[in-house]
Amino acid sequence: MIILADILTEFLIDELKKRGYIHVFWQRDDVETSIKELGFEPSEEAITAIVKNIEHYHDASSGINWDVIGVHVQEYYNPREAES
Repeated sequence: MIILADILTEFLIDELKKRGYIHVFWQRDDVETSIKELGFEPSEEAITAIVKNIEHYHDASSGINWDVIGVHVQEYYNPREAES
């Protein structure tokens, strides 16, 4: 079933391409996958907090990638270990 959000997303991506923009989108599912791969139990609260941290603290020089997501996951679940 196609929902309005899907239609709007496709429209937005098409418009960005036409104007020469590069688009890369990460999803909550990507954060959930990283949480599971690192051996933690995902929760909606954890996913939301990690997504907010990634958005707030991202560095345009390194961007957002699997390593960056993993660091944020580690920081959320093991704050002291991520600092070392």
